[in-house]
Amino acid sequence: MTSRFLSGGGVLRHNALNATDVVAMATATYAPTAALYFNTPIAASFAGAGVPICFLLATVAMLIVTTCMAQLARHQANAGGYYTWIRSALGQRAGFLVGWLVLAGSFLVVPGVYAAEGDYVSTILARYGVHLDWLIIALILLALITAVNVVGVRPSVRTGALILIVELVIVTVLCLVIVGKGGASGNSAVPFKLPSGFGAVGGAMVFGVLSFIGFEAVTTTGEEAGRARRNIPLALFLAVIIGGVFLTLGSYAAEIGFGVNHTSQLAGNAAPFDTLAERFANPAFRLAIDIAGVTSFTASVLLTTLAVSRIYFAMARDKLLPGVLGNVSARYKTPIVAILAEGALALVLFVVLGLWVGPMNTYAYLGTVLTFAMVPVYVLILASTVVVFTRSLRHLFNPFLHVVLPVVGAVVIVYPLWSLSPLGGPQPAPYDYLPLVVLGYLVAGIVLTFILRQRFARAETIIGRAAFEEGGEASEKGPSHAES
Repeated sequence: MTSRFLSGGGVLRHNALNATDVVAMATATYAPTAALYFNTPIAASFAGAGVPICFLLATVAMLIVTTCMAQLARHQANAGGYYTWIRSALGQRAGFLVGWLVLAGSFLVVPGVYAAEGDYVSTILARYGVHLDWLIIALILLALITAVNVVGVRPSVRTGALILIVELVIVTVLCLVIVGKGGASGNSAVPFKLPSGFGAVGGAMVFGVLSFIGFEAVTTTGEEAGRARRNIPLALFLAVIIGGVFLTLGSYAAEIGFGVNHTSQLAGNAAPFDTLAERFANPAFRLAIDIAGVTSFTASVLLTTLAVSRIYFAMARDKLLPGVLGNVSARYKTPIVAILAEGALALVLFVVLGLWVGPMNTYAYLGTVLTFAMVPVYVLILASTVVVFTRSLRHLFNPFLHVVLPVVGAVVIVYPLWSLSPLGGPQPAPYDYLPLVVLGYLVAGIVLTFILRQRFARAETIIGRAAFEEGGEASEKGPSHAES
């Protein structure tokens, strides 16, 4: 989940991003290779051999959300993206709640990814005979990422696109090889049969939806993308379709690669695609699979930490956080205090949680909270579609696109949250109460909108700016321009 930050209200460069750039950004933001590597084994712990059908259902849910987002993007292209759509359609309180939820998700995702990558790299190194604890690796990664952010090295969109394509091709080839060889005991239709139990389907769908979170950030490039009203909807659809095919194929290959009767081995494997490459490919290709995982994970955490530090910086600028967080490096023109503070918070969370519940559980629990925080945002996007096309764009109203589809989408996207709540039946702790944690946070946000009263309009504007405002590097002197 990323945003690009502008200090001091500058001007964004128009037509800085072409169609290929926008598609690459939408896809790279949710790091499909990392999503496949991380989320498949966790989903298997819920759905057993049924992960592919659950990921396919998550893709359908996200395609419905995407259809509504595309409808809005064709008529409202701006730097605020979906935040602006919701605020315009449903009012300031809805806008505040979107920012409230997105900020929470942004803060929690970073320590989870640090813990998961530390565990992944530790597992990979051990298989090559190098033994290094996950915590040491996570600390090294934290130091490197923090240093890169302080210095202000920004990944090129086109370089990132090239790396993304290479990762997708490498992993797809492995998956096709596994399918071509019939996996451990032959191809099977079992992975496309729904597992029994609401919680099994819903639990796996949580990690299917989690795999896509971040793609919606491309809607905030409305003032930078060339032909934005065409290219942003195109990017949204392609990002979800590419991700959906990749995740479904990848999870199917993983299921049959381990064997549909041995899903516990998949669920308990911290680096399942390394194991699959060892079984079905040669050593050189196995190394390529491992490197693809590391580059995808690292790119994901770099983009996420870059965005979150800018959120801290913006909130300090607007006096929602201590002013010291708004200090900028005189040499690098980056928000150095905000970057260091974000690193310190991530350090505390992934060390405490990682040592308490383990690194992968840290990722799984925080990822679940992130998904539950984003579900209400997606529902508000669906609701905004209904409002916009039944009011201001009534002349374009289509009953199926603007009523039926949003209602169906809301039901499908809320299902995972409901299935893991006490209403959906018993679930293992802490998954059974994580929905209640997010619900409590949401209710606190709603209550806050009433407590603020006269100050509410300003607070809503500030939190919206913090979560969604665009731009380049922080600067002490005037506006800066977004990079291409």
